[in-house]
Amino acid sequence: MDTLTWKTPQDFNLFCFGDDHEGTRLRYNEGWEKLVDMMLSSYGDLPESRNYGIDHGDVAECILIDDKRYSEFDVKGTFLQQIQMAIRHRVPIRHKLITILEGNHTWTLRRLGNIVEYVCGELTKECGGKHKITYGPWQMIIDYVGKKNQYYFSHFATHGYKAVNSTIDDPVDRKNSMLRSLRRQLQRQAGNTILMSMGHCHKLLQYLPVRKLGIVAGEGSYREKYDRPEEHHQDEFVPEDRRYYLACGSFLKTLGDGYFGYAEKAGYGPNELGFQVCRVRNGIIQQIDEVLI
Repeated sequence: MDTLTWKTPQDFNLFCFGDDHEGTRLRYNEGWEKLVDMMLSSYGDLPESRNYGIDHGDVAECILIDDKRYSEFDVKGTFLQQIQMAIRHRVPIRHKLITILEGNHTWTLRRLGNIVEYVCGELTKECGGKHKITYGPWQMIIDYVGKKNQYYFSHFATHGYKAVNSTIDDPVDRKNSMLRSLRRQLQRQAGNTILMSMGHCHKLLQYLPVRKLGIVAGEGSYREKYDRPEEHHQDEFVPEDRRYYLACGSFLKTLGDGYFGYAEKAGYGPNELGFQVCRVRNGIIQQIDEVLI
């Protein structure tokens, strides 16, 4: 696992997205264009220059004909063409990308070279020496600091490990079950991070901390006091129930019109198309927006 220090003003927007799977006909191109448009526009009360992005991986489908998931109805272009398209689609937001993480699809072709590192390198060249897109291995810790190195908070980002699913019938119980699964997968990976995000599962999920009310004693009296998430951004160890856990959606449709992919063939449930946007103000996470596309 690598670490990265990212210098930023104390007010910024952090777009957390991934799994666009360039090279499949099921890629939702209009959804990706919406992400790009939002990153290149003012968001909330901030100008577009304060928008940054974490790409959680699987930038290309990378399924060859000898892969059991291969379908001639679904795959579009050679894997080299897929990689070039992945680069082309990121050029407009290249100067906003902090890192691009590895993904299980690109990792299957590691025998042919480090695809994600190549994509990061080509996008960095497009920046003309003004910005570097850091290659992210499977997971990374990003420390967000001010221009004078004042520490704001740390963020654990990973492509992800396994599915986040539930077969419970009741929709509320099913959602809560998936939220608990998301937290279990992430909570022990890094203790000093208040924000923990993953891709891979193609779900849009937010497990958010809530304020807790307690009674404190001091100077001969008692009073009620809230324990608030914003008080823990700079903790050396952030309590597990004080963190923000995110699953960052996808740009991959489950079904196609007149063709099918491996997800339909395997009987997977519908993917959730979209991404997350963290609004950071005064160096503190104030709000996280779930954007459906």
